[in-house]
Amino acid sequence: MGVLIFVTSHSRLSSQVRVKHKVATPYHPQTSGQVELANWEIKNILMKSMAKHVISPLKWNTKAWWEIKKLNMDLSKAGMKRFSDLNEMEELRNDALQQFKHCKTKIERWHDELVSLEVKMDRPIYIQQVYSNGVVELLNSNNIGSFKVNGQRLKPFMEPFSRDRGGNHPP
Repeated sequence: MGVLIFVTSHSRLSSQVRVKHKVATPYHPQTSGQVELANWEIKNILMKSMAKHVISPLKWNTKAWWEIKKLNMDLSKAGMKRFSDLNEMEELRNDALQQFKHCKTKIERWHDELVSLEVKMDRPIYIQQVYSNGVVELLNSNNIGSFKVNGQRLKPFMEPFSRDRGGNHPP
C-alpha cells in the first residue's frame, strides 16, 4: 500500500508543477534522442530539397512586373505578328497538303502499274507459263511484253470451258 500512496502523491505533485514523466529506459527513443535526431535529419533534407524551389512573394511580384514590362503593349504590332504567324501556319499547311497529294498520285500510279489487269486486257493475251504457286505469266498479243498476275484475278476474264468446243476429251 505504501508504494501506491507514493505513486499517487507523486503524480499529483507532478501535475501541479506541470512536469511530464518520461519513460526512463536507456533504449527508449525519447530518452536516447533518436526522435529528435530523426526529426532534425528530415528537416535538413526538406530544407535542402525545397529551399531551391520556393520563391518569395517579393520575387514573384518583381517577376510579374518584369514580364508585363517585356510584353508588347502596342496592339497594332501584336496584331501584325499574329497575322504573320497565322500566314506562316497556313503556308505550312498548304505545303503539307500539296506534298500529300503528290505522294498520293505517285502511289496510285505505282499501284495501277502493278494491279490494273483490266487495262491490259483490251486485246488478246496469251498464257505463257503457269507457276505452282498460282502465278500466271501472260504474254501480249504482239509478243513483246509479258507480265505476271495472280491466277485468281484472271477468273473473271477467262472464257468458261465447254466440252462442245472441241477437243478429244473423254466423256
